[in-house]
This record gives sequence, structure tokens and C-alpha cells, in this order.
Amino acid sequence: MSDAITKSDAPTAIWVDHNGRRWDFSLKISDRNRLKQAGIDLFDAEQIKQLFFSPLDTLELIAECTRGRWEPQHCETFDQKLTYEQFADLLTANDESLDKATLAFMVALADFFRRLGRKDTAVLVERAYQAAQQIGEAAVARIKTRSPAMVSKIHEQTIRRLDREIDAALAKVEKELASPSDSSTSGLES
Repeated sequence: MSDAITKSDAPTAIWVDHNGRRWDFSLKISDRNRLKQAGIDLFDAEQIKQLFFSPLDTLELIAECTRGRWEPQHCETFDQKLTYEQFADLLTANDESLDKATLAFMVALADFFRRLGRKDTAVLVERAYQAAQQIGEAAVARIKTRSPAMVSKIHEQTIRRLDREIDAALAKVEKELASPSDSSTSGLES
């Protein structure tokens, strides 16, 4: 049996809450514009690299990005009209809810950038998500075998290392985007 992910197994921008309701996290330009007015710039690389490292910040970003799908004045279906607190409670209803919602949101965000022709930013989103997951898994493994002081030190070192890796990746992307020879051909490549 192959370890490859088939198209049907691939993560999607759909999150199913514990009540069985389906939430489409797909983003549109109107979402991006509304977010920018709220102080969240999806084109700010610094904000993107921090998206998945704080569960509370991720929850708030998901809620803000999807506000039009659950907020009463925007929601078309009666059964999905919720307050912010009710939606946040759905995202944290069990130990898997926020993880699954975050994955669906990451897919939606990467898809959004791909549709805009920003493959570099889509890859950055995916890598930031993967790095956050790996750090979380590594932290859990180490916590089980280390003292609290050691855990704190490991956490700080991990964050510094991740920041260096992300900064290096961003610098590379920014350099490629700034290169005049690349900008003249970037619209022609697929």
C-alpha cells in the first residue's frame, strides 16, 4: 500500500465541527480586504510566519477570517448563526477541533495565495504550518522526559531556531521577488 496521499485523502478547506456542520474556510478578496481593515494583513510575511504558533491567535484569526459564515448579520443559514464565543467554543469543543480547523484554514489560506498567483506565499504558509506542527510534536516528546526548567529552555531555543529558518526562507523569497529578471517572467510561469 502506498504512503502517498490521494486527491480524496488530501486536506481540504472544509472543517466539520463536532455537530456535523460543514464550514468552508475558503478565502476571497473581500475577506482579505475586511481583514486588512481590522489590522490583519495577509500579505505581511511577518504575520504569516506567526500564524500557526499561538493556538489562541490562530483561533482568533480563523474566527475573523470566517466571520461572514457564522455571524448572524452575514449568515444565510439559520443553524449556523453564532456569536463569536459560540464559534470559538466550536473550535475548541474537543482536543482535535482546533487542530482540524487549523489544518482546513491553512489549506484555505494556501489555496487563496495560489489563486492569486502567489505560489511562494502559499508554500510559506504550508511550511509555517508544518514547522508549528513539528515543534509541537517535538515539544510534547521532550516535555515527557524533561524537567520544567529544561522544557522552558527547549521551547525558547526552538522558537529562536524556527525564527532563523523562517527569516532565511523569507529573505530568499523576498530576494527572488525583488529580482528584476524574475519579475518580468514570473507571470508567464505556471
